[in-house]
Amino acid sequence: MADDYEGGPLQPLSPRKPPVAEVRQVVAVAPVHLTARGVPRGHLVRFYTHTLGLRRVSEAAPGLLAFRHERQNVLLSPDFEAGRLLLAVTSFSQLCRRLTDERVAFEVLRTDTGLSREALVKDPAGNLIHLMETRAF
Repeated sequence: MADDYEGGPLQPLSPRKPPVAEVRQVVAVAPVHLTARGVPRGHLVRFYTHTLGLRRVSEAAPGLLAFRHERQNVLLSPDFEAGRLLLAVTSFSQLCRRLTDERVAFEVLRTDTGLSREALVKDPAGNLIHLMETRAF
């Protein structure tokens, strides 16, 4: 096998840690616009790539940060107002453990239906990120 050598399978040179939140879907019908006002770009890039697992897209315009999950874009700019983003996640219990391990502050929101569980996180610029797991019924 091409990936094997005498000592066993080759390991990646720099193993990539999985994101804190395993995002299943960005719930939106159009690109999401969020503020990036007053925050170093590096903090936002780390939050959206490492914590949320979104892929960074090259900048479309000066000052604009663009991230993507599948076909949905999330755009951040100092010119935008603070907003909200809803992300469907896979394992809520695991998500809460990983957010705690990463020291990301979050609040578990109570729902009456019992069909979903949701946590609320603020990104470094103050945008509200809803992380929701829905259960089959």
